[in-house]
Amino acid sequence: MNGEWAGVVISVTFFLTTGAVILLRPIARRVGEFLEVVIQEKRATQRLEPPGPMQETLEDVVQRVTLLERRLEFAENLIAAPRAGGSIPAPAESGRGADPGRARVVGGMQPPEPTG
Repeated sequence: MNGEWAGVVISVTFFLTTGAVILLRPIARRVGEFLEVVIQEKRATQRLEPPGPMQETLEDVVQRVTLLERRLEFAENLIAAPRAGGSIPAPAESGRGADPGRARVVGGMQPPEPTG
């Protein structure tokens, strides 16, 4: 009698499992597609959100890097400019009578204007 029950249990388990797969597979596929669409919509709304503090920080860094690039270019041009007399005058000599808050023009070049 024990062997008969084993056969019945195996048969019932097989039929229930097969029926569940046949019935639940299309439902599971639809649920998966629905969840995929929901995830894509969330990603799309996250991209459309207004810029936050991270965007402001990034813009600030870009402005600072741009200013540094302009200053570097000015310094490189200043170093590469031909000098009349072969040397740069000492700061004490060139500073007399000049406004100390303003940069002096050397070699016909103007310093970059600060931004911001």
